[in-house]
Amino acid sequence: MEQVQPEPQTHPAKYHHVATWKFLLLGTVTLGLYEMYWFYKNWKYVRERDQSRILPFWRAFFSPIWFYSIAQDIDEEKTDQNTAYTTLILALVYFLLSLSWRLPDPYWLVSFLTPFVVLPLVRSVHDINRRAGVKGATYSRFSILHIAVTVICLPILAIGLVTSSGILPNTQVMSGDQLPNRVVSMLESTGLIQEGEEVIYYYSGAMISYAEDGNYFTENQVVSYWQENGELYAERARYEDIEDIQVEYSESFLDDTILTILRTDGTEFILWVSAEADKDHDFVAELKTRWVEARGDTQEKVITS
Repeated sequence: MEQVQPEPQTHPAKYHHVATWKFLLLGTVTLGLYEMYWFYKNWKYVRERDQSRILPFWRAFFSPIWFYSIAQDIDEEKTDQNTAYTTLILALVYFLLSLSWRLPDPYWLVSFLTPFVVLPLVRSVHDINRRAGVKGATYSRFSILHIAVTVICLPILAIGLVTSSGILPNTQVMSGDQLPNRVVSMLESTGLIQEGEEVIYYYSGAMISYAEDGNYFTENQVVSYWQENGELYAERARYEDIEDIQVEYSESFLDDTILTILRTDGTEFILWVSAEADKDHDFVAELKTRWVEARGDTQEKVITS
C-alpha cells in the first residue's frame, strides 16, 4: 500500500504583519489613516482568534483609548516577561500625542510622532512572526492604492508643515505671539507698526508671502495692508478715530468674515478675516473690547452683523 505523505502545514502570520519602513511611511503621509487601519486589522485578528464580539472598527477609531489593550495582547503573545509598565507608558504617550493636534501652531506638529510610539508594537508583531518563520501576506508590498494615497496625501502634509512652521501664511487667524518674528520685523521696517508695538490678532489671505496681504490690530490701531504691482498700500485707524465696526460673519470656513471699519471722518476700509475654527469671533470680540476701552465709552458699542 502506498503511504501518503501529509502535506506540510502552513501557518498564517499573527496580527497585521508589515515592514517597519512601510508602516512609518504610510502612517506619516496619510495623517494617521493607515495607523488607524493597522489597529483595525489587529483588532480584527483578535476577534477571529478569540471568537469574540468586539467591534474592530470602533476600537481602531478610538485607538488612544484601546491602545493599552492591544499592546498588552501583543506583549502576552511575544513574551512571558512583565512589560506592563513599559506598555502603560507607551499608551499614555500615545494618548497625549493623539490630543496634541488641538495645540496652536507649531506645537500641534508633535501629533505626527504617533507612528513612532506604535512602532514598538509593529516590531513586536514582526518578532512574533519571525520566530514562527512566517511573514504577512502584504508585509512589504506597496500596491497601486498605497501609491495613490501617498501621492494625494504628501502635498497636503507638505503644505501643513510649511504653513505651521511660518514659511507660508497661516490659513487661520493667529494671535500676536504666534506671528513669526520675521513678519513682525517686516511690519516694523515698513512702518506699519512702531517698534515694540504689540500685534494682538493677525490674519493674512496671501498664499506665498506675508508681505502680500495682512489684516490685524494692535493695542493702538487697526490695519489692513496689501501689495499691488510691487507697491505697498495700507489703511489704518486709531481706536479713538473709529465711529463703528460693522461685521458680516462668514457662513462657511471657505469664505472670510468681512469687517468694515467706519472712521469718524466718514471714510471707511475693510478687513478680511478667516472664519476657520471660528477664530474670526475671537478676532472681533477682542477688537471690540480694545476699541471700547480706548474710546472710554461707558456703553457697549453695537456691532451690526
